[in-house]
Amino acid sequence: MNNKMSIQKYRGTTSEATEQRKCLEYLTRLRNFTVWRNNTGVGKYDNKDGSKRFVRYGVVGLSDIMGSYHKDRVAVPFYFEVKKKGGRLTSLQRDFIQASLDNGCYAHHGDFDDLLKYIEYEGLDTSL
Repeated sequence: MNNKMSIQKYRGTTSEATEQRKCLEYLTRLRNFTVWRNNTGVGKYDNKDGSKRFVRYGVVGLSDIMGSYHKDRVAVPFYFEVKKKGGRLTSLQRDFIQASLDNGCYAHHGDFDDLLKYIEYEGLDTSL
């Protein structure tokens, strides 16, 4: 990797939210990645008549980090499902990652260290 010194400040934490932040901060600094945080959930809203309604957003099973890896004028979708150490994928997350891989995308899961290993394994450019 071209920037091992900058990686050191991100090591050593464990919550999934922290892992997501580390992964996003790292990827957004790299020249050949365009990524964003994908979120799913539900919100509770008040209607004008005083009643409440629930609104679901996002697609369950899609990865936490989505975007693309681009090099030589070609962009390939990039997905990374963030899990803290020991965290497990749901069946929908597993299916999404497998479908992505089957269709030529970069897709993986794990914590920040797993992200670094995956990028190195795939030989992706980590230039700043």
